[in-house]
Amino acid sequence: MDLKNMDFIKLLPSFMRTDAANIGLSVSVDAIAEELYSKIVLFTTWDKIDLLQSDELDVLAEELHISWYDKTAAIDVRRNIIKESDLVHAKMGTNWAAKQVINKYFGEGEIVDWYTYGGEPGHFKVQTLNQSILKDRYEQFISILDKVKRKSAQIDSIELILDGLMEVRTYLAHTNSELMTTYVRR
Repeated sequence: MDLKNMDFIKLLPSFMRTDAANIGLSVSVDAIAEELYSKIVLFTTWDKIDLLQSDELDVLAEELHISWYDKTAAIDVRRNIIKESDLVHAKMGTNWAAKQVINKYFGEGEIVDWYTYGGEPGHFKVQTLNQSILKDRYEQFISILDKVKRKSAQIDSIELILDGLMEVRTYLAHTNSELMTTYVRR
């Protein structure tokens, strides 16, 4: 390495230019400064996620290795997925991570562990208010869930929780006569 042609050497006072320790320290500090600068540039991108365009978000998600990122999702959803990606990566394979991703893509949802409903060990079910998961977006939902859930966990069912006012009628089995009408509000 030709140290005399390096720019930082010219900035050193003349008595320091020939000292090997000073030159080594300067080279090390310069390398560390370059690495810090590259991370600072990433922070400026991170601060501007809400301003990034669709294709920029897609590239950033690829750079951040967000396996559950869906390029077809709405742009505000994709921005939120990127913003929370570090937290989800840190807790990948937990119910918390799965719930965060489910809620970002599909709205309100819960993960219910096997011991809560008497299922088999290692199994779970999902409860959601979003009817589109069962109709239009089932394949997408399962694909995204598989990327964030614990690999050994098995989904038993997706339960649709109905929200709102509804009439529930109860009948006797023998006479088929109405016992009562109950209005349920969740």
